[in-house]
Amino acid sequence: MDKMGRKAPQASRRANAVRQKQRKSCSTADPVSVPTTGKIFANGNAIEPVQDEANPEQLSLLCWNGARAISGSEMICDGQSYVPAPIDPTILKALTLPTGVASYGSPRKLLAELGSIMTAYGCFPENSITAMSRWALSTWFPEVQPAPGLSLVGPDTSAGRQQFQLLHLLCRHGLMLTEVSVAGLLTLPMGWQLTLLIQQPELSFEIQRILSSARRGIGSIPRGGRVLEFHCGVATYTELGGVHGSGLIPSFEISVPHSCQGLPVIDNAMRQKIADDFQPKLLRYRLENFSKVVNSVFDAPTLVPSIRELAKNLGACTPDDPDLQAQVPEFLRIQNKELRSAAWLELRTVIIEAILAYLHEAKQDCIYVREIANAAEAILAGRGESRKVEPREVGPRLHSLGLITEERNSKGIRLVLTSDVSRRVHQLARDFSVPSIQNGARRCPLCGNAPPKVRV
Repeated sequence: MDKMGRKAPQASRRANAVRQKQRKSCSTADPVSVPTTGKIFANGNAIEPVQDEANPEQLSLLCWNGARAISGSEMICDGQSYVPAPIDPTILKALTLPTGVASYGSPRKLLAELGSIMTAYGCFPENSITAMSRWALSTWFPEVQPAPGLSLVGPDTSAGRQQFQLLHLLCRHGLMLTEVSVAGLLTLPMGWQLTLLIQQPELSFEIQRILSSARRGIGSIPRGGRVLEFHCGVATYTELGGVHGSGLIPSFEISVPHSCQGLPVIDNAMRQKIADDFQPKLLRYRLENFSKVVNSVFDAPTLVPSIRELAKNLGACTPDDPDLQAQVPEFLRIQNKELRSAAWLELRTVIIEAILAYLHEAKQDCIYVREIANAAEAILAGRGESRKVEPREVGPRLHSLGLITEERNSKGIRLVLTSDVSRRVHQLARDFSVPSIQNGARRCPLCGNAPPKVRV
């Protein structure tokens, strides 16, 4: 018998029991660890990357066992040791991340607080604030597809920039970008479930298509002999607006006020305070509600298909509040009515309608940008909008819609009305809910090829 006598086996059993208990919950990790960008387990436990409180330039991991959270540079969760996955330091610096979790009260209280902070530092109408609050909450559940889009449209103003900064502080893994190209987008580490906030005057049609694919999350993108998983939430702030490549994917499009008197300025200290206040609450909301959100059966069958998809997503994000869910269909009806009314005076929509009219007349095989501008001006005048439309306004919008013009000749820049262009214009007319396509044109087979699609 050794020095411990009969107590040795008992001590060993107790030590083993302690180790097993640790592995069932969260604790300091063993040396061999798996890199992770976050994971939620079937039993409700989760591992989530967070910003290190002591060193903002480093990541920590938060381990959640369904009731409490602990953090560390290496963690054990559900019996496996984890460390944060590598990430480029410049991207880490640009991300908005929580440092931990905090109580949020209730879904209703959390949405009210999101709306209050946007109202305090912005000058957008109430319905737009509701849309942006719901969108920000939805980014914390990127697993629910398709992801709603948000598009701020208008001039580059201090009010618009500040609102976009607020969204960056409130959404999950927000990354603000500008001067974006397709090649640049495809180099981003999308395994981090980023929310992209893109501000630039216009988005090319190719970029819109990539963003549309990202929001749908329907497959991988082939690239250099491999495939890229590219799924994320998207917000854009452009002068021209856009449908992110397809009218099939529901989006909130919100006009940016041209001026806003007495707008309180958000300095660096206030930005940090807002992030420190909201990010932990929103992370806890995600962790506590994840299973119920991704398994939600909420539906709004009375809405048209495009809006119904958006309603299902937004309703799923508040699973424990039937009243909040019941507000979604009516809120979207109001939102859609406002958007449709504004869209009929929006230059992009009017340009599509002008080209469609030329196609229906079938008298020309091409149309000059100057002619499109004149026709758009006439359409606006018929709707009580007195506005001069310059040809230089039309060209960039044509390109953003995927309508490529020919090189300038002696008469100017022209768009050749090929069969491919005709199909594209008819699809755009449905995507943008152009009035003439909704009414239908006699003897036009393309107008009847698909039911009208309502943009949200």
